[in-house]
Amino acid sequence: MIFASMYRYTSDFIVPALTNKLKDELLSVSMGGGTLGKMALKAGLKSNFDITDEQTLIDVIQQLDANRFVSSPIVSILIKIYLDNKDNFTNLSAGYVHENYLNEDQISEVMSIYHKNIDTSLSSEDKLEMMNAIQESLEHIFGDDDHSRMIWHRFFGVYENLLPYAQNVGFSGFDYARIIDLIGRSYNVGYINDEQALKLLRLFGPYIENLYGSWEVFLSSAILGKQYMMFDGSVGGMFIKGSAEYISDIYGLITAPSQPLLASDIWADSDFKSLEKALETYVDMEKEQKKKEYYDADTANRQQQLGMEKKSVELYERCILDEAVEHNVTPFLDVNESERSFKIAKDDMGKDDGYFWLFVQASGISFGEDEVPFFYCSTLTNSERTVFTNKAIYLLKKKMFRKLKIDRLSWTDPLHFEAALSFSNELSIRLNGHLVSQCFPDFKQTKYSKAISSASTKAANAMVAGELRKIEKIFSEIKNKL
Repeated sequence: MIFASMYRYTSDFIVPALTNKLKDELLSVSMGGGTLGKMALKAGLKSNFDITDEQTLIDVIQQLDANRFVSSPIVSILIKIYLDNKDNFTNLSAGYVHENYLNEDQISEVMSIYHKNIDTSLSSEDKLEMMNAIQESLEHIFGDDDHSRMIWHRFFGVYENLLPYAQNVGFSGFDYARIIDLIGRSYNVGYINDEQALKLLRLFGPYIENLYGSWEVFLSSAILGKQYMMFDGSVGGMFIKGSAEYISDIYGLITAPSQPLLASDIWADSDFKSLEKALETYVDMEKEQKKKEYYDADTANRQQQLGMEKKSVELYERCILDEAVEHNVTPFLDVNESERSFKIAKDDMGKDDGYFWLFVQASGISFGEDEVPFFYCSTLTNSERTVFTNKAIYLLKKKMFRKLKIDRLSWTDPLHFEAALSFSNELSIRLNGHLVSQCFPDFKQTKYSKAISSASTKAANAMVAGELRKIEKIFSEIKNKL
């Protein structure tokens, strides 16, 4: 899926994003987004490509892939003609082009580039027909009555910096980036299943990797194809990414310090510096500079956070985990591995697989000097979030269409903790009515393992009332451990 990375770029990549986040975004077929996200994906597939099921997906993929037979070779040859004749491109005659670029060996060589490492069954008749089509189209472009070469000349002049990269692959990168993206989107809305998606990805993935050989070539080809499609301004729509945004997102991918395109081992030796320089002509550098300044500030903040990690871990263990062990309620509070990376810094230290600091930073809280966050919790809807620090408890509340509200409670303020099980035996801890923690206790490690599953909510709470009171005591006495 990384070949569709320009469709999955987010501004998060400008910060030192975590390895697993990059892999989730760029390597996984799954896109998330829930019901509303799937509705948007379906609407985009329908609006842009008229894809509504597996068969229409295959039809579109075949149409895009078919460009390698005639359209892509034409563009490759046009790019070569332009690069060889920049100053005289519009004055070239069909005869000159035929004599210098369109003999059988030349056309055959260009065609062969697009058929390596993929099953292509071409009879001699098919090949001859395609060669004739390529030859006739190019001669027509340079004929006396065809003005399209003026458009090509103008387009090539604008994007001349990228042409050397794409000379042998034309605009085909745009076709194959879309193919991979459409496979992912169609999978996520249920038009194809795991097996079908994997079969398609295994067909086109290796072909793309062998055809382009580097990110510079692939991305330049994709940009040129996108820009040519949008060049006359006639293409647009709610679900179509604009030409400027497309280039900006690719520029972000190759300049992001997190190096998202290296999340896989594909083209690991690519050197983005020359492409970065070439793209500076086409992006808003003032805007990109602001992104860089944001990154620099974020990096400094992150370094400060990394220095806090040892303190954060010590606070969590001293104030909550050690107390849970002493009061024999660890199965109620020691969150599982998948939750730890969100709630505490314990599994963040020295690793790339935690989210704790990202979520704490995204909370928008301005922490004081020497203030160390050590516990974070959010509800499924994100309407209530909590951050515990050694100085205070921050309660974040947000209702639809309303501004985020942050209440700061000092550890010396009146604090009333309540612990209870929900109907699904999820443990909820509330502070002055605000939800500050949720988790599913590991009842298999307790004496209630068999009885709790069949008990009513009221009975379950009565059954573990002693443990619930201990948990309330642990949270109420955190202030004495700081």
